[in-house]
Amino acid sequence: MKLEFGTAGIRGVVGNDINNLNEAHAASIFEAYAKYINDNFVDKEKIVVIGRDNRIKGKQFSIIAANILTSYGIKVYFNNQMLATPFISFLIKNKKAIGGINITASHNPKEYNGIKLYNKFGYQMLPDEISKIKRYLEKYENYQHYLNSNVELNQSNLILNIDDNDYENYVNKILELNLQNIDLSNIKIVYSPLHGTGYKYVKKIFDKLNVNVVYQQNEIVEDENFTYVENPNPEYEIAYKNCIKLAQKENADLILITDPDSDRIGVSFVDDKQFKFINGNENAILITDYLLNNKKNESRNKQFLIYSFVSTSLPSQMCKQNGIDSFVTETGFKWIGQKIEQLKDQNQNLFFAFEESYGSLIDDSISLDKDAIQGVLLITIIASLAKKENLNLGDKLEQIYSKYGFMKAKSFSFDLKDKDQLDIIKNKFKNINFDSANFLDYSKGIRNIEPNDMLSYEFIDSLNWVSLRPSGTEPKFKIYIHVVEKTKIDSEKKFEQLYQIIKDKLNL
Repeated sequence: MKLEFGTAGIRGVVGNDINNLNEAHAASIFEAYAKYINDNFVDKEKIVVIGRDNRIKGKQFSIIAANILTSYGIKVYFNNQMLATPFISFLIKNKKAIGGINITASHNPKEYNGIKLYNKFGYQMLPDEISKIKRYLEKYENYQHYLNSNVELNQSNLILNIDDNDYENYVNKILELNLQNIDLSNIKIVYSPLHGTGYKYVKKIFDKLNVNVVYQQNEIVEDENFTYVENPNPEYEIAYKNCIKLAQKENADLILITDPDSDRIGVSFVDDKQFKFINGNENAILITDYLLNNKKNESRNKQFLIYSFVSTSLPSQMCKQNGIDSFVTETGFKWIGQKIEQLKDQNQNLFFAFEESYGSLIDDSISLDKDAIQGVLLITIIASLAKKENLNLGDKLEQIYSKYGFMKAKSFSFDLKDKDQLDIIKNKFKNINFDSANFLDYSKGIRNIEPNDMLSYEFIDSLNWVSLRPSGTEPKFKIYIHVVEKTKIDSEKKFEQLYQIIKDKLNL
C-alpha cells in the first residue's frame, strides 16, 4: 500500500520496498521539510527538535534527519536517545523551535515505524501545512542510496544537545499537577513503558514523590523487537499480561502502562483480587471529575473542555453543570491543539482535553500533544485518593455515574474487501431510521469541523449517539456506540438495542 500522510503523520511497515517505510522515504521527507522551512521562515531563527522512540530503524532515521536539516543550515536539538512524544512537544515550546520531527509509530505493531512533523506550537502539522511540504517531495528513486546505509552523525555546531536540565524542567512542570501535594505512599503500582520511552520520565516523577512502584524490568529496556510485549497498544488487554502477573505477585493496587512513545496511557486496577481495565473514555471521566473537584475554579466561564467527536460526551455534561464550555473536534490531537491555540487567542484557558483512544492533555503549557506522563501522575493521584476512602477506580466511576448518568461506549472495527463495499455500508448506515435522532453528515462540514467522512446519529434530549467512521487510507471502518442513561441497567439495555439495530441494518 502506498505510504501517505494520515491522521497522525506517515507510517508503514519497515522494509526496502517502495511501499514500505525506509531510509529513502525518510530522507525524502526530511529534505522536503528542510526546504519548506528555509522558504517559509526566512526572518526567524530556524530550530527544529528531533526525537524518536524504540522502533526499527528509528536511530538511523533520526540521524538522517539531523544530517539533512543541518546541511540546510537549520539548527537541531538532538541526542539520539529515546524521547517521549509529549517531551518533544515540550521541547518545541520550551526551546522556541519552529517545529519538530518525531520518529514513531506510537501504539502500532512492532513491524511499523512512522514520521510525524510538528509546527511551532508543538502539535502535529495540519493538512494544509503538510500539503505545502509535499510540494517539495522528490522521487523516491533519488534517495535509494540511503537504503540500509550505515549512517553516522555529521559533526556540526548546528547540533544542540538535549540535556538533563531539559528532562528535569519537563518533570518539574508535571509535578505541579499534584494540586494538593497529596501523599501517594498508600498505593502500590506496577508500571511498564512497553519497551518504549516512558520509563525515564515516570521514574523521575515517582522517585520525587516516593511512590511505591514496581517496574516490569523486562519491559523498561529499549527494544525494537518488543521481545516481552505481544502488542504495545494499551487498548488491548494482552499488553498488560506481564504486568498483571507481576502485580498479583506484588499485591499491587494499580497497573499503569504507557505506549512506546508515551502519548497514550493504559490503566488496570485490582477489584476483589481480579484486575479490571479502564478504557480511554473512562480515564477521561475520572480525570474530569478530579479536576472539577480540585482545579482552581475562578473564571470557569473562561475555561473549556475539548474532545474529539468519537469520544464520550459525558465529561461535557459534567463540565456544563459546573459552568465550563465544551468544544468538539475531529479525530486527531492536532485538531485539538489547533483549537486550544485559537481559544487561547480569545483569552480562554484549557480545562482538559482528551480522545477516546487513550490520549489526554491536562496542562497545555507543558505540551500540546497527548501526554501520558501527565496522565500517569493524575491517575495515581485519583487512585490514591480513592483508596483512602476504601474505594478503587471502578467504585469511583460508579460514584460519578450515579451523579451524572451511566455511560457505556464501545467501538467496533470492520475490514472490507474494497472501497465499493465501504460505499454500500455507508449508504445502508445513512438509511437507518432511528427514532428521535438527528442525522449528521460530516462530509459537508459541521460545527466548524473540517469536512470528513464520518456519519452520525445524535439522539434528541440525550447524550446518546452512534457513528460510522471510515478509514482514510484502507477499506475498513469503525462503528462507535455511546450511551448515557440514568441507571446502569438502562445504559446496557440501550447499548445492546442500538448495537443490534446497526448489526441488522448493515448485515454485519
